[in-house]
Amino acid sequence: MKKYNITPFRPGYNTVAGPSLGDDELQMEFGFLALAGKTVYENAQPFERAFLLICGDVTFCWEGRRERVSRGLWRDCGPYCLHVPAGVRVRIEGHADHSELSVHQTENENALPCRMLTPADAKDVRRGADTLEGSTERIVRDIISQDTCPDSNLVLGEVILKPGRWGGYPNHYHPQPEVFFFKYYPENGFGIANVGDQAYLTTNNTAVKITENCDHPCVCAPGYWQYSIWCIRNLPGNPYIKPTFNERFKALNAGW
Repeated sequence: MKKYNITPFRPGYNTVAGPSLGDDELQMEFGFLALAGKTVYENAQPFERAFLLICGDVTFCWEGRRERVSRGLWRDCGPYCLHVPAGVRVRIEGHADHSELSVHQTENENALPCRMLTPADAKDVRRGADTLEGSTERIVRDIISQDTCPDSNLVLGEVILKPGRWGGYPNHYHPQPEVFFFKYYPENGFGIANVGDQAYLTTNNTAVKITENCDHPCVCAPGYWQYSIWCIRNLPGNPYIKPTFNERFKALNAGW
């Protein structure tokens, strides 16, 4: 269990969590890429990798292909994500004054296909609107899953919470390690993320590590929208399919 205070980010690539920083139990690296103007980033690491555009205007280049994509506010615009296997050289060219991407890397010897995922691949799914008086209403976007890429060692998605709503609720857990990364709109927003019995204040550009089968619900303060990227590392022979719900809250019969 750990919270990362990572504001502000330096221009370029910033490692946030993972074995290179002593978080061996995560079994994956999570980083943040900030591109200012016409800057370029290249990555040919021997890992499975996912490059998720959070905001801005970039061109993804890989295996002779080029695709320019742009994204406005995450609340209103779906994700673009380049997903590649180990060793494929990726070049990301920035075009906007400021572009932001999350970078996810893990060991995987499987021959994955290169995939450029778009909002059409990660459609908005509204959950929780019809239970608990709408207090857990949220938008979920599944980007990488066992359904869409069974040979991947990553599970990646986004969740959008309206002001004052809860996410990850009813309380649930799973054996696979996970990282949550939070942003808020307006940017001075905040929320709370519970990991087991610990409560962490989350502000714009902070992350929380989740391990040890800990419950991990979160809540957004009224007046603000919360965005979270969640990335789970599948375990050998035990990929993440669905969570286990805490029996204490079973009587709520709330929709997931």
